[in-house]
Amino acid sequence: VVFCAAAADDGRKRVAVLVRAFAEVARQHPTARLVLAPPRPEPAQALLAGLDPVVARRVSVRATGSSEELAALYRSATVSVLPSVDEAFGLVLVESLAAGTPVVANDHGALPEVVTSDSIGRLAPPDDSAGLARAILDALELGSDPSTAAACRAAARRWDWDQIGPQWLALDRG
Repeated sequence: VVFCAAAADDGRKRVAVLVRAFAEVARQHPTARLVLAPPRPEPAQALLAGLDPVVARRVSVRATGSSEELAALYRSATVSVLPSVDEAFGLVLVESLAAGTPVVANDHGALPEVVTSDSIGRLAPPDDSAGLARAILDALELGSDPSTAAACRAAARRWDWDQIGPQWLALDRG
């Protein structure tokens, strides 16, 4: 399962690029499915209109009503994707990593600060659906490696308040 929780109606999130990339992923990976769980489902559903019907049947749009449901989606995914540009941080990547799920993101904005190792995910060039498809295919393989979940959780701990909090306090006192 390829998972994305980004808002499809926010152009910076580039969900349309992900949908185009998934068409290629679906051709190369016969069991891959895409789950979109944006804050509002209607814009995401509209993106599916241009897909080949065979590919479109492998895409679902889910509404999430709680953080528990979102966490369950992260845990059930093989890989989470955030194809954004101009992203200030990418908290969804850290949430995915904390669930033990590898990530794919664009090599743009602050996202490379989260995806710092090939052991936890892949980076793709912005607005390059073919490059994003390759990164997703690589990450699907990564997600099948039993050691990946532990590496992802360890990478997420870098962003725990126990790690970040003292740094913020030191800056404030500085």
